[in-house]
Amino acid sequence: YNNIYEGKVDMELQKLLNIIKGEDDGITKRKLSQKTRNIKKRQRDEMIGDLLEQGSIIATVEERDGQQQTVIRAF
Repeated sequence: YNNIYEGKVDMELQKLLNIIKGEDDGITKRKLSQKTRNIKKRQRDEMIGDLLEQGSIIATVEERDGQQQTVIRAF
């Protein structure tokens, strides 16, 4: 069972990274959440944390649409 679970997590992690890579100007955390509604918030936040630690993505706070928002970009 553990291998099946790990495979699913790896697949979702790759899907998340592909969504981030598909945005040339970065993606707001809000938009990323909307595009990955099938992933629970806690799991999505953990996956973002893993990608940050790996150096696969960066997160910055920027003003967009008149609001301060977290913007995530892939390398």
